[in-house]
Amino acid sequence: MADSEEEEFNRLLNRPSSPVCGPPELPPTSSPTGLSSSANEGGSDPPSSSAFICPSIAPVATNPLKRPAEDLTQLASTVARKIKLNSDDRDAMVRYAKATPEEQRLLTFGQLLKVGSQLAFIHPSDALYTVTPLLRGKIRKHCARSMLCPTIPSYREDDAIKQVTRILLKYPSWGYTKAIKNDSVKSKIVNKVITKDLTDLRFDIKKAIGDSVWLPTPPKEKRAFVKRDLSQDIISLCETLVALPSVKSALVPVTFDMLGRVAILRALLIIHPKEPLYWEKVDNRLEKIRTNAKNDRGEISKSVGKILKSDQDAHGSVDVEPYQAAAVGPPAEDDDSDGEVTALT
Repeated sequence: MADSEEEEFNRLLNRPSSPVCGPPELPPTSSPTGLSSSANEGGSDPPSSSAFICPSIAPVATNPLKRPAEDLTQLASTVARKIKLNSDDRDAMVRYAKATPEEQRLLTFGQLLKVGSQLAFIHPSDALYTVTPLLRGKIRKHCARSMLCPTIPSYREDDAIKQVTRILLKYPSWGYTKAIKNDSVKSKIVNKVITKDLTDLRFDIKKAIGDSVWLPTPPKEKRAFVKRDLSQDIISLCETLVALPSVKSALVPVTFDMLGRVAILRALLIIHPKEPLYWEKVDNRLEKIRTNAKNDRGEISKSVGKILKSDQDAHGSVDVEPYQAAAVGPPAEDDDSDGEVTALT
């Protein structure tokens, strides 16, 4: 900026000088008005040179009450930073500050037209969509069943949501139809309800597993991680989980596979008691188990069986054979007598 300014001043200083304006020369023997020279001899003064001042250097009358034009670009930049506009919007605001009043009016009117055209695409009926009580109950039920399903591949939010919506889509009479799924506004509302239930369930399950090892803490207080004199055995812990208020109405059965999955959850919580990304650690461990077993069901069962055995050694040995015998046979079907999911495969 300084260099360009210096160049401009040098250009102005070095430009050829123009002749200074002055009064025109008067004929020596005649008056410009055609009067005789005796008129001047009568005592009149010769014409003043001030009457012939060049217009280009004549003083211009100014209004002392009028404020000079201000440079608002600095103020525009300050305001843009204060309201945290992005870089593109900051630049637009500075350009607006530099514009003439006429340009500013046109820009403002153009923006109003643009906003008006965008408002035409907003449908009030979409914003008024609410989840029906029937669908709300099904979401609560199948979120609980999904979170305690021993074959769920991941507890991450997106994967868990897909598990639940897959079930809901199978039964459109519950209220979650393909039309709602394909409606971005309505599906977002449904997903928000599912997300909240899954978040609450993850908290409840993690807290119950922690209470099986450490002394329970009052609500809203941080856990002190003081070990219980006698921790819960794996069967007792699973029975506690299916009886949680957020789970009980889902009627989730305790199975042999659940014993193994909960043993994994407890082992990782003991290893990472203060880890804020606990469920991410769980997902990573499940992925490693599948990878090491090359996704072979038999090898996966062996790995889970070893973790279950270690859990029994640490927290009490119990007879799991009845659950193991009940697990022999084909996988459970998705639908039961009232058309709801009892197990995920």
